[in-house]
Amino acid sequence: MNIDIATRGPLAIATVEGKINLTTAQSFDERLQTLLEDEELTSLIIDMSKVDYISSVGLRSILKAGKAMKGRNGKMALSTSEPFTRQIFEDAGFSMLFSITNTVEEAEQTIA
Repeated sequence: MNIDIATRGPLAIATVEGKINLTTAQSFDERLQTLLEDEELTSLIIDMSKVDYISSVGLRSILKAGKAMKGRNGKMALSTSEPFTRQIFEDAGFSMLFSITNTVEEAEQTIA
């Protein structure tokens, strides 16, 4: 698993690639939590377009990040064009909690 972080002012985009499973979930969680330490951060997009597997532990990390963003009156969106990952998010009820878009650009529009 690899995570690239890009920031533009109060917006951060975390682009994740690979598998988020029991082995990699702790690293995923730590990267998100480090990112969330930035008090200036008001918008977060997690781009999961290159993720081919995510376990429940990875889903928990996303929920923690979402809760942290909500706690600071921030916004968070998920982006993925992968049908498998999108279905996991739908099955987990994430569409009721976050905007889920096909592209990062669409995600930026939903949290603007």
